[in-house]
Amino acid sequence: MGPVLRLIRTRSFLVVLVCLILASSLLFAPTLRSLIGQSSNPMKGQQPPVMIGWGGLRLDSATTTCSIVCYHNSTYAPSNVFPGQNQSDMERLVVRMKAIGLNTIRVSFAPYCTSPADHDDSLYSSSDAQNMIKIANYYHFWIVLRYDGDNDISTATTCWVSYWQPIIQQLGPLYDLIAWEPINEPNASVTTLSSTYQQWINMARNTGDQHFIIVENQCSSRCPYSDLSQGYPIVNDTLGKILISLHNYMSYRYSTWTTAAAISYAKKDYQAVLKGEQITGWYALDTEGGPDPQISTCNGPNGTTSGCPPDDILPGSAGYTNVSMTFIQTLTQLFDSHNPRIDWVWWPAGTWIDTPCAGTYGALQPAYCPGGTGYSGGVGWANLLNYVPVNGTSPRFPLSGNFTSTPGWLSVSASLNFNAQATGGLAPYGFSWILGDGATATGSSVRHTYPSPGQYIVTLTIVDEMNRTFTTSRTVMVVAPLSGAFTSSPLTPSAGTTITFIASGSGGVPPYSFSWDFGDGATANGDTSTHSYTDPGNYTVTLVTSDSSERTASRSQVVDVHARRPPSGGICLPCLFTDLLPKLSMLPVGAALGLLTVASLYVTRNRFRGLRKSVIARDSSSESEDR
Repeated sequence: MGPVLRLIRTRSFLVVLVCLILASSLLFAPTLRSLIGQSSNPMKGQQPPVMIGWGGLRLDSATTTCSIVCYHNSTYAPSNVFPGQNQSDMERLVVRMKAIGLNTIRVSFAPYCTSPADHDDSLYSSSDAQNMIKIANYYHFWIVLRYDGDNDISTATTCWVSYWQPIIQQLGPLYDLIAWEPINEPNASVTTLSSTYQQWINMARNTGDQHFIIVENQCSSRCPYSDLSQGYPIVNDTLGKILISLHNYMSYRYSTWTTAAAISYAKKDYQAVLKGEQITGWYALDTEGGPDPQISTCNGPNGTTSGCPPDDILPGSAGYTNVSMTFIQTLTQLFDSHNPRIDWVWWPAGTWIDTPCAGTYGALQPAYCPGGTGYSGGVGWANLLNYVPVNGTSPRFPLSGNFTSTPGWLSVSASLNFNAQATGGLAPYGFSWILGDGATATGSSVRHTYPSPGQYIVTLTIVDEMNRTFTTSRTVMVVAPLSGAFTSSPLTPSAGTTITFIASGSGGVPPYSFSWDFGDGATANGDTSTHSYTDPGNYTVTLVTSDSSERTASRSQVVDVHARRPPSGGICLPCLFTDLLPKLSMLPVGAALGLLTVASLYVTRNRFRGLRKSVIARDSSSESEDR
């Protein structure tokens, strides 16, 4: 085989290989897209402004004042919108919402075609609708206007579309900040919803309307899918102003009722919304959700509280529990933290609500409501919800925390307890410690022992569910053990003599304080004290040293007090005897030594004399012989 032939065959092989790769990519591309949830689809919709707020307002609340019950039966305030009138129920709610950083109301009117009106709806009224727009315009609020007929979209489509047309034509030109919600929680298949929603969108655009239109997920009503994102209808809009919505609740009847499960369900809803945006190409505005555990018999003071969850705080439509509150709190912060932010309008606020103490505010009522049978009592849950206000950049209740240490001052080799607390952010929290001596620890409570005195900087870092962090530090002082000592002068005092006691402290936490017990019933305070004893004897003097951390140390020693000396100008025989006693005790010894000395001298002298005589005698004898 020549080189040319080999080159031709090699090129032919490469051409065939490239063709196979291209064919494979065309064949398997749809499968790959389905595996990743079609995340590569670009967003085709127009990004909406931030819209967060509350729903549950009846359309007639724009006109009525205390239509059912006033909050505390005394909330009348002059209207800013309608001179000479009191605030309507709707205006009162808008004022409350604006004060806590919200900008959207969801207003309902009753269905016309098939479904009867519900207690949270009023019949459509042109005058009520115009009052609604005047209120929203004054406070610069968005309106989500919903038609509360879940079946009309499928069972009376033509009637439903026709009923809406004059409403759009009348209200649309009056106010730009309206998002139409053609149907609430539609009860139909995704295929039917896609078709009927498209009819409604076409009608609105044919009339020249340019507002946002909200398309509801089938799973807001009844859901045949484990993947909630499969419930979004597929529609088109020439203006690109479609918003998709999923209603978010955690049902006590069908859910595992734990905090961990609540967080998991919230994340599942969040992922469904993100995937829904990717599948449809439209941005999301979830128009309803909350911590209501969805138990019909747990419905407040006018019904029963049977079947309420064991952690129920308030029953009824604006009710909540500890677990379900974790669900909606987690979801809210997931929405707020997403870029771009996912809009939400939670439920409910209004005069019709069956929750105790709700009045005209519903979930927004700020006063504490006492507990009752089956529920513990609390404020409206909107006051507890941590979210980023409309014009804010951080949560309403930012993550924060602190820690305490007990005891406040630590001695070497003693154990110190650190206890941390977190607020704001989103629970659950994680705690990590740097203890300043190279040691680290985790947990809300930590016990630690420092081996030597010194100042140690202890740092606590708190992490919440959203991975936000908060760090705080403080210095811990570790000291040597507290001790005290004292001296006294004179060292051998007599009764009646003034004795000076001087105390000193060490270790512990200066400054020190000193207290004295002199052993004869007398006491004193201060680092220097004087005292005299009336009678001779041995007295145990006790010094108690205290430091600024309220630790104490005790030290005792015995003071030997002698008998009193005579006063000046008199004779005290006992005193003299007392002083001479040691000397007199030596007299016998001295006398004996004296006698021995005298006797020794006497013997020595006699021996000397005898010796002298002997010498003289010898000398005399020698002289006689010489002669």
